[in-house]
Amino acid sequence: METSIREMKNKAKANLKDQWGMLTVMELISSMLMNVASLLVGGALGMGLARATMDVDKGKNADILTLFNGFKDFVKVFVLYLVKQIFILLWSLLFIIPGIIKALSYSMCYFILNDSPDLTYDEALRRSVQMMKGNKGKLFRIYVSFIGWYILSFLTFGILMLFTRPYIRMTVYQFYKSIAPEQEIDATDDFVVVDDDKLTF
Repeated sequence: METSIREMKNKAKANLKDQWGMLTVMELISSMLMNVASLLVGGALGMGLARATMDVDKGKNADILTLFNGFKDFVKVFVLYLVKQIFILLWSLLFIIPGIIKALSYSMCYFILNDSPDLTYDEALRRSVQMMKGNKGKLFRIYVSFIGWYILSFLTFGILMLFTRPYIRMTVYQFYKSIAPEQEIDATDDFVVVDDDKLTF
């Protein structure tokens, strides 16, 4: 006799009756540990993906080992990633739009650091902010132009996004190359105090 979904759910709830709390705590701990792992390696992997994108743009073959290049300067890229995420989160607490604006402001830091590896993490963030002045709107439109891909990725439970991300990242790198020569970086600017991060692009 086939078991109905309702019966399965009732059985699950019965089994969880005295253990639901502990399993919930275990889920919480697991999620926290996974978030910590993401925090630890996010910057290094972001650097590696940026480097691989830049190499392919120069006609080189993609090399899986390039993904791990960011670990060569782990402390710097870890701090960069941590500071970037903290400020995006803090701005997002005000409202989602300031968070998006801040994310766009910091979006070039991995490309910048790959081009100029001697920069400190705060110099890379500062240069990204400076570079994105007046350019955040165009980058936002670039991301929006992929909306069809986002929808298709959602319909494929995110699987298509694995194929879409290289396309998006390479397009963003083309954007980076198009604006990088135009910028005059003011090394005295503080990347935390940004005068153009208002609710406009």
